[in-house]
Amino acid sequence: MVAIIAILMNVLLVHAKYAEDTKAVELRGDWVETRSLISDCPITVFTDGAYIYIQNESPDRDITIRITNERTGNISHEETIPYVQTAYITIPIASYPSGTYQIEIIGSPMGYLSGDFTKN
Repeated sequence: MVAIIAILMNVLLVHAKYAEDTKAVELRGDWVETRSLISDCPITVFTDGAYIYIQNESPDRDITIRITNERTGNISHEETIPYVQTAYITIPIASYPSGTYQIEIIGSPMGYLSGDFTKN
C-alpha cells in the first residue's frame, strides 16, 4: 500500500510540474467543424520551452503544422499529419534559438489557426 501511495505522489508531482511549466499559446483564426456545430475551437496548443504540445479534441481532418522564426522568416518546422494521428502531437523545440515564433495549423479541407510563442 505504501508503494502505491508513493507512486501516485510521484505521478501527481510530475503532472503538477508539467502544468506549472507549460504556457498556452493563444490561437486566432477559424476552425470549422465538419461533423457538428461547436462554437469553441477543438485545438489547444501549449509549450514548455522544450516542446510544443497540440491537443485536438476532434481529429477529423489532416493538418499541416508550420513553425516560423519571426525574426528571420525561416521555417523551423513543417509537416502534414494525417487526421488519424492528430489527437495529440508533440514537436521538439529545445534546439530552436531564443526568439519569437509563429505556429500555423492549417486544416484540410478547411481551417486556419495561428499563434505566437516565445522560446527562451
